[in-house]
Amino acid sequence: MKFETDSEEYHILQNAVRNIKNVPGAIVEIGTRKGGSAQLIIDTLVENDDTNRAMFCIDPYGDILFPLADQKLYFNYTNDMRNEVVPNLYKYAYDRGLNFQFFLMEDTEFFKRFADGVPIYDNKQKMIVDKYAMVFLDGPHDNVSVLDEVYFFMKRSYQGSVIVIDDAYACSIDGMFNPLMETMGYVVAERGGSKVVYKKVFDKI
Repeated sequence: MKFETDSEEYHILQNAVRNIKNVPGAIVEIGTRKGGSAQLIIDTLVENDDTNRAMFCIDPYGDILFPLADQKLYFNYTNDMRNEVVPNLYKYAYDRGLNFQFFLMEDTEFFKRFADGVPIYDNKQKMIVDKYAMVFLDGPHDNVSVLDEVYFFMKRSYQGSVIVIDDAYACSIDGMFNPLMETMGYVVAERGGSKVVYKKVFDKI
């Protein structure tokens, strides 16, 4: 099955996935929409022999307003799209060995409910996943929302983890995020016109 994408520079996302092979933690995508980038993440994990992980997708659908560059815009995030994408993405991920969960909620709701980690069950064990090796931020693209996402995940990561911001042109990358990330122990690992990847090189917080 082929899931649809709606952005560009997916090689940058693939490179980010390849570079976290030996970094512990879950994979998170905020803003899954039609599932194309999630599929690409999964395929890259398979190619990299790195599927012994938890992966979480977060997207509420429901025709909600979508912030882009501090404006409220309407995009087509329907429940019909949800009903097509979510079950097919579950099967796609499970068939490839990932411990996959889809959270039908906003990023802010995920942060409230899972600040102390996400319980997963595997090999007769319960585990709390509270560290993240890679996060792909493709949900709301206003500065405040992306900043909240960055703060949540940077405190829950190990050295070598990466944060990927999509549609980076809609955020204040040079004015706000680059200086902030540098002070928090991150460097720009790769940057294009649409995507920027920050890698954690030392623990600051």
